[in-house]
Amino acid sequence: MADWTDVVTTALLGTDRRPVPSPLPTPWGATRSPSDPATATLHLAAQHRAWSRAGSRLGTVEPPAVGPPLGDLAPAAAQELFGRLLDAADPVLMNAWLAACVRRGWVISPDYWQLLAVLTSEANPYDPTLLASALGSRGRWFLAQNPQWSRLGRQLMDAAMLPEPSPSADGVQEHAGIERVFGSGPDSSTDMAGGDDLEAQRLDIPRGA
Repeated sequence: MADWTDVVTTALLGTDRRPVPSPLPTPWGATRSPSDPATATLHLAAQHRAWSRAGSRLGTVEPPAVGPPLGDLAPAAAQELFGRLLDAADPVLMNAWLAACVRRGWVISPDYWQLLAVLTSEANPYDPTLLASALGSRGRWFLAQNPQWSRLGRQLMDAAMLPEPSPSADGVQEHAGIERVFGSGPDSSTDMAGGDDLEAQRLDIPRGA
């Protein structure tokens, strides 16, 4: 029986220039070879090419960039309050929230990164040093990936390059209501529909949609 090299070579050169191999290899699957040996040779060569390409290794590409570690997230109740503060656009309360978050070494949830970027990409009304710290290195990296947020991204990157961002947090007066929402640790996750919802009402923050 002829090998596949003979079949492919014959198909490339043409059956009028090279004798048809005999006997031809058995085709795969349920495909029936044409009765004409020359046509059968061409069909088998095409089948072999498809098989060889299907079994070839794909070219390698560089893996996508992976951002830095996320960090420890602020409690769920505090994160929901953050979302309401974004809607309210109150710089005083927001800076108090950011300061409370930074003092505890926590970061803003990725759930709010895009909304934050959209609302502040043109003009950031909040303390850039506090915001850079509260986003963490992963959040700042995320903002830098979108050219539409480049202005905000550069501002926060510059703020993060300061020797020690925490003094900005120490310079913001603590807000008792926000401190209560943060609770005493990362496991504090009181439902905002309960006690912390009343806290938000005391802060005069409208409930978001």
